[in-house]
Amino acid sequence: MWTQDYPRADRHFSQAMRRLTRIHTRSTEQPVNLDDGDDVDNYPWLYAVQVGQWKLTDAQAKQMREYLLRGGFFMCDDFWARGNGRTLSRACTACFRIGPSSIFRTTIRFFHVVYDLSDRYQVPGARLIFRPA
Repeated sequence: MWTQDYPRADRHFSQAMRRLTRIHTRSTEQPVNLDDGDDVDNYPWLYAVQVGQWKLTDAQAKQMREYLLRGGFFMCDDFWARGNGRTLSRACTACFRIGPSSIFRTTIRFFHVVYDLSDRYQVPGARLIFRPA
C-alpha cells in the first residue's frame, strides 16, 4: 500500500527541490530500511508515507531514535484513516518513550519556525479523523 505514489512522486518532489531551492537532491529515490544497520545515518532527511500501518520492532525504534537524536529529520504523512493516528503515536512512543501528545505538540511548533503556518489544508474529499491535541 505504501508504494501507491512511489517512485513517481518521490522523483517529482526531488526535481522540485532542485529547481526551487539550493538544496542538492538525488535524481532517484533511495529507500532506507531501519534494519540495515546505520545506513539510515547517510541521509539527513527521511520521508515516510502510510505510517498509520507502521509497526516498529524494538530494534527499529532504537535505530530511529538514534537517527533523530543525531540530528536526522523525519517527515511523514498519509495517516488519516481511522486508527492510523494511534498506530503512528505508538511508533513514536516506542522511539522516545514519551507520550504521543508531547510529540505532536513539538510537531505543531514546527509549523511556526520559518513561516507562521496556522492553517493546514486537507486533501479534498478526504476526512480528517485524527487530530493531535
